[in-house]
Amino acid sequence: MSKLYFFCFLFFSISLPALPQSGWSNTNIPLSGRYDDIFFLNDSVGWAAGGDFKIFHTRNGGTSWEMQFSSPHYLRSIEFATPLLGFCGSLDSSFYKTTDGGITWTDISTSIYPKPPGVCGLSAPDSLHIYGCGIWNSPAYLIRSVDGGTTWTYTDMAAYAHTLVDIYFLNKDTGFVSGTANPSSDGGIVLYTTDGGNTWTTKFKTMIPEEYIWKIQSPDTIHFFGSVNSLPSSITTRMILSADRGNTWRSRVVKNSFYNVEMIGFIDSLTGWTGGLKSLFKTVDGGQTWSDNLVSTSRNYNRFFLSSPHTAYLSGIRVYKQRFTAPLPPQPPPVDSITEHSISLSPNPAESFSKVDINFKQATFADLSLYSIEGKKLQTLLHGKVVNGKRTINIYFTKYQAGVYFLVLRTNEGFQNIKIIKR
Repeated sequence: MSKLYFFCFLFFSISLPALPQSGWSNTNIPLSGRYDDIFFLNDSVGWAAGGDFKIFHTRNGGTSWEMQFSSPHYLRSIEFATPLLGFCGSLDSSFYKTTDGGITWTDISTSIYPKPPGVCGLSAPDSLHIYGCGIWNSPAYLIRSVDGGTTWTYTDMAAYAHTLVDIYFLNKDTGFVSGTANPSSDGGIVLYTTDGGNTWTTKFKTMIPEEYIWKIQSPDTIHFFGSVNSLPSSITTRMILSADRGNTWRSRVVKNSFYNVEMIGFIDSLTGWTGGLKSLFKTVDGGQTWSDNLVSTSRNYNRFFLSSPHTAYLSGIRVYKQRFTAPLPPQPPPVDSITEHSISLSPNPAESFSKVDINFKQATFADLSLYSIEGKKLQTLLHGKVVNGKRTINIYFTKYQAGVYFLVLRTNEGFQNIKIIKR
């Protein structure tokens, strides 16, 4: 998703220095559960797609937005190969294509065999080659078109990964995908190809069970960054980075405590952000140190997009913008509230039994699992599509020893967890 601003960097002989912090400001897009993905052709023209099932379009850098499309399905990814040719992936089989800049969208999922259950990540390095991957809740697969989205091939990626979430192609042959390894006990994974996805090499694994490499991003095609989404049993929040075009990777600690992070993005080799459900952190030294939580009034950060060396966008429950050419008065996002899936458990502490009450705000895919404090999955209580409404599930603890456990709810809209004390 970085090919456009990569071309901008071709005009610069050295990487940009750390630039003045001017603060993230709201663009005037309607409040959403989460805008899962954004794509910009330049600083002015862009699209946002997300969990309210809608695609919005701006021609003036977010000053105003128009709704172009409403889907019956949760929208996860959006990518444009040209100003007119674009694609949008859902989390419920539909896969959309536009040839008129988003005025009309057509479901082309039936042109792919087997039909993918969703498309979490998209990358179009040129107007003919379009790549997609999925899905966060498995299976892992790659879709590819070499004729501008007219025909597609499907590649089963189970030999490498249990899930795939994000994808980044530098050109028609060379690219990365990320997600969870197979087996998932190997944790988050980054895979690399130089032949258009025919063969893959493992570049990095976190080796911590059930983790994801949720997003991968590069400001210059030399320095790469990845966000690590982990379980609440993790004692640190981490990210990964590479300084040699993605050949070797290493992990760095963001915070010595658990935060649910998914988004990551850098404007150069030093200055960047990572965040997620209720957190946003900033670094100005390449990830060696990170600020405290910057924007606790917003939430659900999922995608960072550098539209030029001077402008970046960030998606969450709104779309935010920051320019780096001159200092501006900080404009933190206002306090927003939005209905989310709710989950509660009682009694807690528990002895032999607890009742889990979940209120799903909308139809989604849900995975509800019980984990030990070490991060080992002990029981899957729910895994599959659910409709909106209330759901009650019982957990029996008679076979478990006294101690601390985590109940984790993963849905299309994000992750939530409850710490459980078993007496």
